[in-house]
Amino acid sequence: MDQKKKSFSLLVILAISLALILPGCISTTYEIKLNLDGSGENKQDLAIDESVAGLMESSEQLSGEKSLEERLKESMPKDGKYKKFTKEGKIHHQITFNFKDVDELNKINQKLKKISNVSTPVRAKLERVDFLVFASYTFTNKFPAASKSDQSEEEEKMADATSITYKLTLPGKITKANTDEIEKDTVTWNINPTKGGKIEASSQYIRWWLVIVLIVVFLLVIGVTAIGFFIAYRKLKAPTSETSPTPQEGS
Repeated sequence: MDQKKKSFSLLVILAISLALILPGCISTTYEIKLNLDGSGENKQDLAIDESVAGLMESSEQLSGEKSLEERLKESMPKDGKYKKFTKEGKIHHQITFNFKDVDELNKINQKLKKISNVSTPVRAKLERVDFLVFASYTFTNKFPAASKSDQSEEEEKMADATSITYKLTLPGKITKANTDEIEKDTVTWNINPTKGGKIEASSQYIRWWLVIVLIVVFLLVIGVTAIGFFIAYRKLKAPTSETSPTPQEGS
């Protein structure tokens, strides 16, 4: 048992050393797509360099722990989808799930946070204001900064070797965001896992179908009113017919 623990510690040290040699060997991508009603889809992709992933799998086997794949499958929602693939020298663990609102999204992220030491957003909020023909959305989220007092030296080094990308798609057109990476309805942030960061974006969605309906109704009202005035005007201008007296028959 002591030998296993010894081997496990050695593999962890090797993985950390390799992470220092290969900056960015671990990358996490969050893709959030929000619907009009506040529900949405979340896709999370954890990509690990093949060399580091191999060492991690070996350490899990030696310690008797479940693999990352098993733990992700257990922690994600029942209707979620898991996909594992290799691309450009990295092993990707990708999960996709739907959420009914941001509160549910926060709960799922909290559960997934226990799987890895990668910084996870925990305070998603959505404010929606509905007007007659448009709706405005304001979304905020936060990656907490890592507390050095709570981190071991190994965890701190692993955080430095990790990169985080956060992509948010809101209904309508983005009107404001605390990042310059904006493309139509999608905003992108690059987060430092150690320093953390805040996500802020607003959008405006115009209900064009309702605008068209209101224009059609307005034109119909104008048309009916104009026809009514025209008919009334014709009646006023029409000459009044005089009835001639009926001749009386001679007696």
